[in-house]
Amino acid sequence: MNETHQRSKKAEHLHWLIQRYCLRARNPDREAKVFAEIEEFLNTVVAYSPDVLLEINDSHSSFLTEALHSSYAAHNKDPMAWKHHKAEKLVGLILDFAGNHLTLREQAILLTTATRDDFTPLHDAVLSGNFALYEKIHNALESLQEQGELTAGQVKKQYTLPTRNGITPLMDAINSGDTVLARSFFADIEQLLTREEMQQQLQHRSQAGWNIFHSAHRPDETRGKPNPLIEAALQDLFFRHFGNGRPARNPEARAVIETLYHEETPHGFRAIDRFNTPEDSWQEKLRTLSDEPVALPER
Repeated sequence: MNETHQRSKKAEHLHWLIQRYCLRARNPDREAKVFAEIEEFLNTVVAYSPDVLLEINDSHSSFLTEALHSSYAAHNKDPMAWKHHKAEKLVGLILDFAGNHLTLREQAILLTTATRDDFTPLHDAVLSGNFALYEKIHNALESLQEQGELTAGQVKKQYTLPTRNGITPLMDAINSGDTVLARSFFADIEQLLTREEMQQQLQHRSQAGWNIFHSAHRPDETRGKPNPLIEAALQDLFFRHFGNGRPARNPEARAVIETLYHEETPHGFRAIDRFNTPEDSWQEKLRTLSDEPVALPER
């Protein structure tokens, strides 16, 4: 039986305000008004009992998680850019408040608390496809490590911890569809992991038997077509962490990539089947993927 979590009246009111902001504030004036109400409630009520911000609901979702969810769970008629705009403001407000009113230990709890399905704030930020949200969570985790509250191992865990379904943040980055976010995540995780650990992440399978190229070519048209820039950057990871570490004349890396492209899920889906080229020309697919450089924002 799942443990229940009864939020306090203050926490329930904060939840209500966030829901109003996400679902009903559908024009700039209304959005600004509700956002100001959230800000006022935090500064005049929650500031005197800041642990309210750490309360979770029955699904183990925190207020930070709710704010991150607003980037893709807002009103379905809202344009995506509008959802992202609201999420960025809300997540920024919560993180700023936490920095001013919570201890470092409490901030670490807020940033690492996972839901019942083992989705962490980092998972949600990456999956949102919003680079600004990912950057906020990345910077907050990095700051806590620099201040000695989180160890390198604890931060590494946030970047590698799979969900209950076996989905890793690396898979989330590929699914995000955003080139800058995905490539930034690739660069960040490479700084954290050893070569062997990167190999494990790149060959990871979800509980449903999906590998990393299945994620890149998932048969879910609602997520749009695979992003060739992300896929090219993903292949670069294989070339750097398998074999001789070179993009050319690296048969070991190419063999691993070929195996994953042709590997079937339990339902018979193969990443290679999403190509418009004949199956035996997968190497041509490697050569023709766009290699257009994408500048990463400076930190």
